[in-house]
Amino acid sequence: MKIKICGIRRKEDIDIVNKYNPDYIGIIFYPKSKRYVEPHIISPLLNNLNPNIKKVGVFVNEDFSKVNEIANICNLDIIQLHGNEDIEYIKKIEKTTWKALSVKNENIKEDLKIYKDYVEIILLDNGKGGTGETFNWEYARNLSENYKIALAGGINIDNVKEAIDIVKPEIIDISSGVETNGYKDEEKIKQIINLIRN
Repeated sequence: MKIKICGIRRKEDIDIVNKYNPDYIGIIFYPKSKRYVEPHIISPLLNNLNPNIKKVGVFVNEDFSKVNEIANICNLDIIQLHGNEDIEYIKKIEKTTWKALSVKNENIKEDLKIYKDYVEIILLDNGKGGTGETFNWEYARNLSENYKIALAGGINIDNVKEAIDIVKPEIIDISSGVETNGYKDEEKIKQIINLIRN
């Protein structure tokens, strides 16, 4: 089970993740997000990141050339797409790509088929991003048998075990669930990583 801590934006956040070593961090490059960070501000901070931790840049309907530019500035490992990006768009991205899909009902299976051959991971979310709200995980039960799934949306220390039991994702993606007053909380990150890994 791999772990992604999303919404990293400060030096303190980098120090925390270096200590507890999740598999991935997420950096939000969507200007409308409260966790948005300027590429030129986060880039030097990322130089201090433990090289074992992969950097995932999160974008929403951004021009593909700008995505590739930011990926190079910040030396990103993975691009995570959260908008209406189609297959032709994905083909223009120069890094490994993940596609986020909003789960509203069981029709999610049709969307999975569309993207399966073009992305490394399909991330299932509630579509609201960082609100702390989950979706009905039963819609995603058994999907991991045929797809490489990351699970996001409202995951925290109280529900992560249930989320893993139902969805069996390859990656658990946590953001607001490890925050206090909108900022990453070291104790919450420590607790959830220890719980998942043990």
